Amino acid sequence: MASKRNAWVSRIAIAVVVVAACFWIARSLGREAVEKLCSKTGLATIERFFERHGDQCVLIARLLPFVSFDFVSYFAGLTSMPFKGFMVATGIGQLPATIVYSYVGGMLTGGTKMLVTALLILFALAALAVLARQLYREHASRGKEGADAAPVLILCQAMSNLRVRFRHISYGDQGLFIERDLFFKAGMFPDVPLMEDFQFALNLKRLGEPLGMTKHRIRTSARRFPDGEVNRLRVWVNMARLRSRYVKGASPEELVLAYGNVR
Repeated sequence: MASKRNAWVSRIAIAVVVVAACFWIARSLGREAVEKLCSKTGLATIERFFERHGDQCVLIARLLPFVSFDFVSYFAGLTSMPFKGFMVATGIGQLPATIVYSYVGGMLTGGTKMLVTALLILFALAALAVLARQLYREHASRGKEGADAAPVLILCQAMSNLRVRFRHISYGDQGLFIERDLFFKAGMFPDVPLMEDFQFALNLKRLGEPLGMTKHRIRTSARRFPDGEVNRLRVWVNMARLRSRYVKGASPEELVLAYGNVR
């Protein structure tokens, strides 16, 4: 009985992670990227479904086995629907199917259960590989060559957008538009080597001023990154490490010394 309950909880957790990821991928990368992931025809079908059922569309879609979960999650991310409302509707709608799947899964034992688990893991890895490949092609198809279409920079772009939504701070190569009075109120860009934009973002957050995001795509500049995916990843990790040290109280001199030649 306990094993069935654990399996039921695990399936709920996995479902939550998947639908949340689809929702935020769409909200961060926009409609054009989503159309590459699920096709214009499929997206148009879900769009008509949303128009027909209004605010109850997510709950209804989760109760219908023939409606793609991923398509619904992607399109919900393109709308103004609050994330909390989306997740509540998803949880309620998926509950009946989850109970059924857990009961069936509980009857699997031994080699059969291991085989099913392995297949699920392989499917998840394949889905991630397809997603990464399609995101790369989507950028390359827009005429971006070399560094601009690099997978590390695509990931950096997505993470930057998520950072704005979850942590409410914007810095680095993100375009920030701000009124003059608020700019001065936040202290302008402080004289802090390497961290002037980061510190300004923290000051702005402390003022409690909300950040809004345009629906237009934000593409990360490649000027700070060297050639080669390994080198780009090294720069990204190093800059994150420097910000962490700065927050913990490292002096500007220590940061400059640790910075090295990362650009």
